[in-house]
Amino acid sequence: MATTTGTATNYNDLMAQVVAYVTGAALGAQAWTALRNVTGEAILRGPGLTGTDQIFVGMKSFSDVGADYYNWVLSAFTGFDAALAFEAQPGAHHTGWGAGQSGPILTLQNTSMRYWLSATGRWICLVVQVGTVYVPLIMGFALTPYASPGQWPYPMVLGANMAWPGAITLAGNTSLRWSYTGNEDRSWFQSGSGAGRSSTLRMRLNDGTWWGFGPSYVNGEGAIYPIANGATDLRPNLDGTYQRLPLILSRATATGETDVLGQFDQVNWVTGHANAAENTLTEGADTWLVVPNVHRATKVDYAAFLLK
Repeated sequence: MATTTGTATNYNDLMAQVVAYVTGAALGAQAWTALRNVTGEAILRGPGLTGTDQIFVGMKSFSDVGADYYNWVLSAFTGFDAALAFEAQPGAHHTGWGAGQSGPILTLQNTSMRYWLSATGRWICLVVQVGTVYVPLIMGFALTPYASPGQWPYPMVLGANMAWPGAITLAGNTSLRWSYTGNEDRSWFQSGSGAGRSSTLRMRLNDGTWWGFGPSYVNGEGAIYPIANGATDLRPNLDGTYQRLPLILSRATATGETDVLGQFDQVNWVTGHANAAENTLTEGADTWLVVPNVHRATKVDYAAFLLK
């Protein structure tokens, strides 16, 4: 795992810096390959931890000067064809194109932004301070599945902080700006609900379908624990340290059973009691960055991101 921090001059410069870092020397043999890298659009291939995987993810910017939004949409693919547009790539998870379709959107701005970035050959994790809020991105094989690679060979995850059906066709919609405070604007680790399509956290299941996750088993979504039906008033430990809890994904099947899918190891839930954005938690050689759910500051709305 490699980690860096920096400042980008605008939303397209941020993309360029992310691509440069994950394809550069910091990741060594786990460096990603830029299959497409132009201003405002990138498609990357990750090699996994052993160099034998092919993990395809993408970022594409869209903006509206009048409405003052400058954002990215995220997608993931099962392959790459240089002749095809971003949204037409093999297996593309459509993030804003077409009626009733949506997916993770990262709300940014056209001015300076600080960021924290970590990555391995399997996943990319990003936190950006935009104005007074914090927005996160996660993409790739970021979940540690409760299954073997043979059972689940392509456990793709996409997460950001906003999702709107048909987002890119909503030109001029000021709700797509980073300062929006509605329920559609929620960090992926505290995703809201909305029939799966408005979930800011998506996972590709073994049958090739995409599943949204939220606070409970409603509207055909999966649930994120310990937030779902739980962690609302936890406090720090008696010695003042903070207990981190793994973020675990599960879903109810059509037959009423529960599939527990896996957990995130690089991002944990942590209580917001007597806590604040950019606090750091130290455990051994590891440092964890405390990040709020965009603009929210209740006890349940925080997570800790691993910074080695």
